[in-house]
Amino acid sequence: MVNRINQPALWPRAVVIGISLLVLLAGCTAKRTLTQPLRSPIEQRLLAGSIERAAMGLEGPDFEDADVFVEVTGFTQDAFFAREAMARELQTRGAAIVSDPGKADYIVKVLIKAFGIDRSERFFGVPQMSGFLLPVPEITLFNSIKQNGISRLSVTVVDRRTGRLVGRTEKLNGETVFNRMTIFPVSFEASDFNEPP
Repeated sequence: MVNRINQPALWPRAVVIGISLLVLLAGCTAKRTLTQPLRSPIEQRLLAGSIERAAMGLEGPDFEDADVFVEVTGFTQDAFFAREAMARELQTRGAAIVSDPGKADYIVKVLIKAFGIDRSERFFGVPQMSGFLLPVPEITLFNSIKQNGISRLSVTVVDRRTGRLVGRTEKLNGETVFNRMTIFPVSFEASDFNEPP
């Protein structure tokens, strides 16, 4: 007969090991992350729409059959997009875009004063929380997100042959809007992407 009085109890150890395993398993979850672009499609549409609307307000000489060189300056890294938007607008007015300023009739200088997205959000509910064992999901009773794509440009048009200023538009403004509202449990979206300016 085996005497069990002097043997240590095994169940407290088993409980401690079991709890430790649960904590480790709760922290070890496989997560797959998809590649994300720098900007979401909505942000891209906001920016594209705002710069296109700003370019439509350009004033200056008759660009029909003129060779035009477009030069863009600004703090933003997206100056190339602003250049293409302005070039496209000039082409709709009959201009030919040239890559050599020495061959241009006009040089269009675009100064980007603002090009970006303003975002505001109002939230009422319970935010997402990471608990010790069980995370608490976000519970939204009311949420309103408003995003505005904003472009502010200043444009001067110079006659390359004489060096004289032949056109100036100090304020070219373009704006687009995207709103998303959630009133538990329904979400609504509204935008002006496809509406004329």
